[in-house]
Amino acid sequence: MLKEHIPERSHAMFWHVVLPIVFGAAIYLVFRSRHLLVFSWVDLVGFGDLINSLRSQIPTSLRLPDWIIFSLPDALWMYAIGMFYLILWKGMKSPVRYIWYAIAPLLGIGGEIGQLIGFVPGTFCLVDLSLCTAVLTITVFIQTKRITHEK
Repeated sequence: MLKEHIPERSHAMFWHVVLPIVFGAAIYLVFRSRHLLVFSWVDLVGFGDLINSLRSQIPTSLRLPDWIIFSLPDALWMYAIGMFYLILWKGMKSPVRYIWYAIAPLLGIGGEIGQLIGFVPGTFCLVDLSLCTAVLTITVFIQTKRITHEK
């Protein structure tokens, strides 16, 4: 990591990695079914009561669109992973950075396609695939602008 980029990277990590993960996790933990596997992990680490308290504060009249509840968290996590590697590798010319960056679309888009063909457990969702593809487009655009700007 180049020393002169540390404050800039910290700021970018907060906005493009930490915040999307926190927002995606909050949507998942507050609005998804309590019967999902992740909630047994939440209980195991002792946060079950806190999550139940947060969930009880949400008005029952609040109805978010399904795509926000079921698809946006995955897209936010994919965005955060992609941006993590873009920020981490900023200023470095190694072609290996593209291999690391490919992890995000492989997990997001590859996982959905894997569900479609029955290779990955779960249910294929066109909205998930669309949001993950949009996130890939956004991060590639950001990377392209960065490369152009760095030259």
